[in-house]
Amino acid sequence: MRIDLGQATAAAVQAEVNSDATRAIQARQRAEVETSSRSARLPDPAPSPEPQPQLLRVSIDQNRNTIYRFLDEKTGELVRQVPPEEVLRIMRNIQQMLQAAEQKLKIIL
Repeated sequence: MRIDLGQATAAAVQAEVNSDATRAIQARQRAEVETSSRSARLPDPAPSPEPQPQLLRVSIDQNRNTIYRFLDEKTGELVRQVPPEEVLRIMRNIQQMLQAAEQKLKIIL
């Protein structure tokens, strides 16, 4: 088997060029990632406002659901309700559907 020194040298030079190009591309990609990560950083958060004094009212509705209402201490305005009124409405509708299905089942039996 004969080795052509010209081809071996050309292959070695090509490998060196490819290696240099790969390193240059990787360095450019790292620089782009660093630049984008610096620009993507979030600004320092603004100081949070002072918590508003709130009153808590706890009640139980006719379906025995516990309702927590947070009221503004100064105005008495409703700030938040847990569970929200929408959830209570859905619960009532489900209860009505279950009762209707139970009545139909009693009629059939």
